[in-house]
Amino acid sequence: MNNANQNIADNTINLVRRIVREFTFDKDQLKLWKESLGRTNIINLQVAKSDMPRIIGKKGAHWHALFNLVEQIGLRHSIRLRLECREPEPGEIQHFPPFQPAPQWDSRPVVQLVRDIVQAVFAYPADVWLTDSAHSPTSVIQVVVRDQENRSVVDRVAESLKVLFNAVGKRHGRILLLEVITGSQADSIAA
Repeated sequence: MNNANQNIADNTINLVRRIVREFTFDKDQLKLWKESLGRTNIINLQVAKSDMPRIIGKKGAHWHALFNLVEQIGLRHSIRLRLECREPEPGEIQHFPPFQPAPQWDSRPVVQLVRDIVQAVFAYPADVWLTDSAHSPTSVIQVVVRDQENRSVVDRVAESLKVLFNAVGKRHGRILLLEVITGSQADSIAA
């Protein structure tokens, strides 16, 4: 693997680490490492046994979203990236508190994470905006991508971001809605 591909794989590992840390509880058990299998870079993910349901999500939604994002990063940079989940180490399953609304939260790391993801997956720069409600636990993150982006990539990434940041929002006590629109859609909304 050449240095450029090595850097992309390493940056993808760091991005996956940041995403997973935002919606899991046992951060000390999070492990990510890379293996090469021919021309494919395999990113291995292992979390605490109690965080496995969060990684998988209902009907595999979280896992599918993470897998899609990693695949899109690889496609954008013309390298083969694949995410694999490894069995957690033996341990007890901890029970965590249910969703509790949090009217105050530090949105900056989450918004920066969205910016870093869209920079990694889209070919053109995108704008990221946050709208917070002072009277409710609802926040909206809007990603405005350029009209030149491949529409199928936009749709696939949008669905993955919605799923993952719904989980991130719940972990932070927020109802976090994420929408991805094109520049022309944003112009028509503003008009």
